[in-house]
Formats: sequence, structure tokens, C-alpha cells
Amino acid sequence: KWSQHRAKLLGVKGGPEQERFLEALRDGEAFVREMDRIPVIGDRNPELYPSRLSEAQFKNPPCDTEARMYDLWKELPPAIASRTSFWTNFTVEHVRSDPKRIAPSFLASNGVSSQTGAERIDRALSRSDPKPEVRMDDCVCSILRQMGGLPHVRGNRSVFVDCPFARAWWRERLLRQAEESSGIEKTRIGKMLRESKGHWEWFVSAMVSKNPVFGMSVVQNAVAASLARLLPQSPEERPPSKDFVRDVCQSMCFFGSSRELGVLEFAELRQMTDEIVDGFRDGAARAASP
Repeated sequence: KWSQHRAKLLGVKGGPEQERFLEALRDGEAFVREMDRIPVIGDRNPELYPSRLSEAQFKNPPCDTEARMYDLWKELPPAIASRTSFWTNFTVEHVRSDPKRIAPSFLASNGVSSQTGAERIDRALSRSDPKPEVRMDDCVCSILRQMGGLPHVRGNRSVFVDCPFARAWWRERLLRQAEESSGIEKTRIGKMLRESKGHWEWFVSAMVSKNPVFGMSVVQNAVAASLARLLPQSPEERPPSKDFVRDVCQSMCFFGSSRELGVLEFAELRQMTDEIVDGFRDGAARAASP
């Protein structure tokens, strides 16, 4: 039902469905009533985040906030944690419990615009732009991404990258698994995967791609640990770019298509991923030399 409602919302750019949806976002109770039109299957949710979040904290939770979120919700089965509809309903429950815990307008904020979510909503509804329907549709898409993900536009990675609650859960889960396997502190691995949204997004793109290699947690752990080795040791050094992360992940997927990685021990996988990472690092150094 949520997928159908979401498709209807995106059916006509700047149409009456989008206008009503954005109007509801101005008020917590109206937004909850709007979402209550969609039936929910199941009656159990994890514990709500206990503290009120600022707009910046919700949009991009700090490391300690992500860790606290995961501690609250770590009993979630991954099959549930990968569902857009679960995180959408869970986000609504946070607004329902207390609109000041998460103001519904926070959902309209994004990392591109310096405007607050409320300002983006007001501008979209003002229809003052030459193409107001585009502005309104962009705002609605941002809201749907942050509520739980927009898979038919952004692909399967949307729930892992765009929804703050889901991103916190999956990233912290991966960091803890990688720390346990490699012995490298998760804060160090996290610095790499939090360097920019692109660093995390390329990692996730490999993780949820049709290539099954990166779907194995042992492979994810090995790649994350090997990448963490390249973090700068001094202020003069620069961390690897998001394109570097992309190339490493894609290369690992390529090797996995010709070798059965599932039979390898973690130490063997680490040797392989270290070689891949070092190869790209050396190649980048040669290309940068005069």
C-alpha cells in the first residue's frame, strides 16, 4: 500500500497530491493523519530514539548518535532493516510520539540546499519559480528519500544511503562487524566511510548490486579494513577520494566473479583486498607524479 501511495504522490509533478502532502508537512498532526491513510501490517516497532534531534542531527547524525541508534535497534533482522516501508513507518512513529522529537519539516531538508526543510516546503508551495512543478516534485522526492528511501528512482541503495535512520543502522552494523573481524577500531574505519556521502554510497552500491560477492559480510569487512589503512597520518595527506572507493569496490566485485571467495578465510581475503587497495594507491601516485 505504501508503494502504491508513493507512486501516486509522484504521478503528477506539482499536482494536487503533492500539494496536499507538502501542506501536511507544515503540521505534525496533519502529517500523521495523512500517513494514517496507509494501513500498517504488524504492531511491533523498536524503541523510539529517546532524545529530540535537531534538523542537522537528523539529516546527518554524528557518530555517537548513529551508535546509540544502532544499540537501540540492533535486534532488527536485516531483512526488515532493508525495507523502505519499515523505516517510513518508523519515521512517522517518531513524529507521532512528539513532533518536536523530529519535526516533519526536517524530512524536506537535504544536503544540497542550505535552506531548512520548512523553507524548502514554503518555497515549493509558493509556486514562485518559473517551473514550480519541478520545485514541488524535488521537495516531495527529498521527503520520500529521508522517510525511508525511494527505490524505484534511486535503486536498492536508497534505503541504505538516503534514510538517516536506516543509514545509521546499516553503517554502524558494518563498522562493528569489520572491527570484530579485523581488529581495527571501528572509529578509524568509520572515518573512511563517513569521509563523504559518496564514500558510503559507492560502498553500498557494491553491497546491494546484483553481484553477490559484496553481499557477503566477510568481504565487506575485508574491504572496509583495507581502505581504513589509507587514512591520512598527517594533515598534509589527503584521504582517498570517493572514486578511489568506487574503483576498489568494483575491482573486488570483478575478482569475485572469477573466484569463489566464500571458501577463503578472512586473512586470505584481507591479503587480496590489501593488494587491490595498494595497487590503486600506487597507480594514483604514479599518475600524480611529474
